[in-house]
Amino acid sequence: MSVRRPVLTPDHPAPVAASHRQAGYPLSLAGTTAPDHHPPVAGVVIWLAAYGGAALLIATPARSGRAAAAYGGVATGLLFDGDISAKLIGYGGLWLTTLIVTDAAGTSVVQSAYQRGDVLTAASTATIITNAVPITAGFVPFGERLPHGIRTVLQLAAFKSPKLH
Repeated sequence: MSVRRPVLTPDHPAPVAASHRQAGYPLSLAGTTAPDHHPPVAGVVIWLAAYGGAALLIATPARSGRAAAAYGGVATGLLFDGDISAKLIGYGGLWLTTLIVTDAAGTSVVQSAYQRGDVLTAASTATIITNAVPITAGFVPFGERLPHGIRTVLQLAAFKSPKLH
């Protein structure tokens, strides 16, 4: 049995470091304080249910090849939820259950995507979605706000940069 190695082609370019584009992010946080308030339970439950439902709809249809990997990666990214569940553990209660359920489901879906399609496509798509989810979650269920002035530009540029390579 031979090991299939990823081939770097225009469809699968070598990973590009985006850290130089994210250099402005720490500057955008200067002089700010982290908001530490409990998000509304109903809002978080709706948020997690919406992402879980979307992941189920995306991952369910039978596909093969790159399509299976890409769709599986998107579903995985939604289920891993950018560790939103890990942040919720700090608030105590039953939030640990959400981390266990979302991570177990995400692991199952990504393994399926690896087996039905291209590993590099599944992993990279899952990573992009997993990074995008907490950015949107910060604004929606957690009620965070963008800073003012040039810090807004720096923060938005840093959020956008991982998706530009």
